[in-house]
Amino acid sequence: MLSSARFRGILPLFSRVLCSQPDSVRSKALLLLETMNYVETTFARFSVISIAAESPLGTDLSLLMARHTADMHADTPPESIHMMDASQLATPHIVFFVMRDVGVPVGMGAFKRITDDHAEIKSMHVLTEVRGRGLSKRLLTHLQDEARAAGFRRLSLETGVQPTFIAARNLYTRAGFVECPPFDGYHADPNSVFMTLVL
Repeated sequence: MLSSARFRGILPLFSRVLCSQPDSVRSKALLLLETMNYVETTFARFSVISIAAESPLGTDLSLLMARHTADMHADTPPESIHMMDASQLATPHIVFFVMRDVGVPVGMGAFKRITDDHAEIKSMHVLTEVRGRGLSKRLLTHLQDEARAAGFRRLSLETGVQPTFIAARNLYTRAGFVECPPFDGYHADPNSVFMTLVL
């Protein structure tokens, strides 16, 4: 679906192209664009986003888990992959959250206790189909808030250097995370970036 932001971005381009077209073509094309924007706006109005702690073993989380696994393996050497599967996430020292849109799981994220005041973000993923709506930022903010409420004073993470992770690194940087040395058993790795944030 064409997001409102993308609609606004392509409208000038379409307008320039349509200037050279007959009036009948122009009017039909502009009507189509306006209809697309109306549908997107109406859809967004009925979108109900919720984020709650859940079990990572939920039966309707298979798509999220599969997409996350595919991304982690897309261009990262096996020895540099540090993802956790659903069974590994289902432990007492990990709090796992699911983001739902009208009940449908569209995102997930977790934090793992390292010490009493230090936790690590794990398994953060938002489905491609719903990106561009600020949901990744919303999910990250929720993780920060929940970690702070649980008494943690620092959040750290490991992410990749590959193109797959560019958007994630930018998201973390905008949220105030800065690069740091390896932590909690990690080792220096040319395929990894370590980041941390004081809450």
